[in-house]
Amino acid sequence: MTTAPQPLTAPPKPDLDWTREGTPASTKYDDIYFSVDGGLAETKAVFLQGCGLPRAWEEASVFTIGELGFGSGLNFLAAWELWAQTAKSTQQLHFISVEAYPWTADDLQKALAHWPDLHLYTKQLITNWPGPVKGVHRLHFGNIHLTLFHMPIEEALLSMDAKIDAWFLDGFSPSKNPDMWSETVFSGLTKRSKSQAKLATFTVAGHVRRGLEKAGFTPVKMPGYGRKRERLEATFNRESSSIATKNSNQYPPVIIGSGIAGSSLARAFQRRGVSPTLIDPEPDLRSAASGNPRALVMPRLDLQDRPESRFFLSAYLYALQQYKHSQIVCRTGCLHLAKSENEINRFDKLAAQMPLPPSHLQRVSKPQAEKICGLNINQDIGGLYFPQAQTIDPKLLIKTW
Repeated sequence: MTTAPQPLTAPPKPDLDWTREGTPASTKYDDIYFSVDGGLAETKAVFLQGCGLPRAWEEASVFTIGELGFGSGLNFLAAWELWAQTAKSTQQLHFISVEAYPWTADDLQKALAHWPDLHLYTKQLITNWPGPVKGVHRLHFGNIHLTLFHMPIEEALLSMDAKIDAWFLDGFSPSKNPDMWSETVFSGLTKRSKSQAKLATFTVAGHVRRGLEKAGFTPVKMPGYGRKRERLEATFNRESSSIATKNSNQYPPVIIGSGIAGSSLARAFQRRGVSPTLIDPEPDLRSAASGNPRALVMPRLDLQDRPESRFFLSAYLYALQQYKHSQIVCRTGCLHLAKSENEINRFDKLAAQMPLPPSHLQRVSKPQAEKICGLNINQDIGGLYFPQAQTIDPKLLIKTW
């Protein structure tokens, strides 16, 4: 029997408690996000040192870190800072993190303000932050690529296509959040770990050690940080199931058509150090969408929670990230007026479900709509407003990319 589709809503809120001195806490799990003895120092001791960084990435052209529990993003920022200090300009870092209760940008700002030395990295993270939106999101920061899985842990591991060099296990305490430390999760780590991958975590709970051993890791207790007497370091001792692939530079990809799609593909290959061949017999005689004087970038919204529904949201947020702060963007903001009672009912449902946060999606009345666009509107039912939607210049986009 198939289950009925669920509505596409915002992910559950983290329910943060800011009353505890030195760290935010989760009221759901009654646990803190980082040590009151110093969150950044704890990150460096438990995760960076625990995975042998930066020595482990010295000779890697591409290094991949997997994290369970993004939280405030402090572990990512600490890894980013260390990478910036030690890695070569030709190296690439992929940081893949899972968070079922993603924070808002305001909460990130509030928590990370305690570490002004990380301000350069914090500002970039918050500027590009997708917000609490279900699905998979990718952010680029030069040669550092952050992939966020905003979904429960088991769903994320099933969706993940990666081979991990180092794992940061940073969920809440196993006694308070057992779902993050289950045999299913440890089995997921096995399928996505490279041979000799390193793993680090703050907990030394017996069932965690046994679960990691069963999954092919060799855990070792190490001196803990702050009030924790011990922590774990582990090494994955099984062969990786990675598949050998051909050298993309030896067999370069061929892209037919140099419109928006072809240019985007070429740019994505170049970001990975691959130079594609681009074929277009008449690149200056565009009659399709890429030849339009303007193009509208706005989300395609679906009431049901389906893979394609999440994809459209992620694609929209990714496009905004790629276009922002450039001459490609002509205007921002888009007002979508309802044309019928059926459409207004759909708008009301979307506004109630809020698959995008208010910074991206707002239900507006007729007076609000008129104020936004500066025009009289011949209907009384308003519409949806997308404050960050963009009007772009397709020809300039293609030329730039």
